[in-house]
Amino acid sequence: MPSRKRKASLNENASDIEPKRFKLNTPDYVYQKLFVEGLNSDIQIHALGHTWRLHKLYLEQCEYFHALFQGNWSDSGKDEYYMQIDDDNICFKGLNNVFASLYNNEIEIDEQYIASICGAASMLNLESVLEKCQIQLADYLRDKEKLLICLRLSDRYGFVKRMKEAINVLKYMFCHFCLDETFLRGLQKSWLITLFSQQFVCVRESEMDLYRAIRNWIYLTECPYARLGDENSIALFFESSFFNRHKYFDLLRLLRVSHLVSLQANLKLIRSHGIIPRKLLKNLICDQWQMLLRSEETTTGFPEVIDDNEFYASCYRFGRAGISPLSRITWRWLGYFFGVDLLVTYDQGYLRLARNGSMAPTQHQISVKHVDMMKLHYRCIVCADNGAVLLDTQKQSKTFNLDRNVELGKFKLPPNGQKVSIHLFCLPFAPIHQPTYYWDELMSWAAGIDGKSY
Repeated sequence: MPSRKRKASLNENASDIEPKRFKLNTPDYVYQKLFVEGLNSDIQIHALGHTWRLHKLYLEQCEYFHALFQGNWSDSGKDEYYMQIDDDNICFKGLNNVFASLYNNEIEIDEQYIASICGAASMLNLESVLEKCQIQLADYLRDKEKLLICLRLSDRYGFVKRMKEAINVLKYMFCHFCLDETFLRGLQKSWLITLFSQQFVCVRESEMDLYRAIRNWIYLTECPYARLGDENSIALFFESSFFNRHKYFDLLRLLRVSHLVSLQANLKLIRSHGIIPRKLLKNLICDQWQMLLRSEETTTGFPEVIDDNEFYASCYRFGRAGISPLSRITWRWLGYFFGVDLLVTYDQGYLRLARNGSMAPTQHQISVKHVDMMKLHYRCIVCADNGAVLLDTQKQSKTFNLDRNVELGKFKLPPNGQKVSIHLFCLPFAPIHQPTYYWDELMSWAAGIDGKSY
């Protein structure tokens, strides 16, 4: 009897023990025998001067080979296949890693071979590896050099989500990256067009930052062995017959030229560069004068409501970069601003916006419109040096008194003493035309005169 009780107790305890799963080395064995040694291979793949002895069953994980083997093609029943590699990103290491992933259910993706792996997986239409490449590229978004890799691969292989994320990073960080010659060289025109077509782009100071960036980028693109810094060489290039500005109209048209000519020094500089057509400048300045008169002859003149499309298509883009988070500073932006002379005050995380009045005279005092109440549409964004957004007011519309500040907001100071950049997007007056109107008008006029010089 005692032995029976003991046996029952053991059986009861055994039923309470959870089963355990143990990992065996079978996948390693399969990988070694089938992939590395090519045991019982039923197809040979020739590419890049190398031969792989593989198995159709494993290759059919790729849509490329699935369609080949299951389709009614001349090569469908062959046991030897020669692959034509047209993608210059694909090398032996990348293609070998992709083939290996079919056997051992894992893949190693490092920076050196990520382009090759993307190319090979795209060619073979292997979605599982492409997904892993996109996951890897997410880590490239906050590094300036790696961001270019992310843009290039996302654009080439159709990683739509990563492309949107990379452009979004550029919106906030272009004010820093646009000064880097190496970074500018790595950009493509289609990316810049996408970037400047966004709702906003953060600048260091004003629209002139974007103009200089485009001018420098065009020069580096047309003269790949040249360097920035020699202004005489740059000027000679744009004056030469080799420069065809019509190639870049789809990019130049995204500049807000009316904002470039609000300062006499900028107007003289742009005229001397010759990148923006004289006829366009003439038409635009004529409308600017009309807007100036309209501003002077109205007591309010600022629309109560401006929809988002009109605001973001026409708003001024201002900025200040490299601000110490513990500083106390007040500044204004130069140039005629239709009587709304704005002052921004920063005080250790607090931001205030005010109109400059008689109590704070400047050399541009003549531009101040002495009206007690004015409507201003604006959005303010504050970023840390690493691109983290510290404050975003979103688009707002407020009435400004001459003697009263408007609180833009307060934000938590970034860690480790990171400097901050402050970006203000504002519209003081409804424009007569949106900025792209003048380029469209010019191209329509040019088509009518059969492409004569303008």
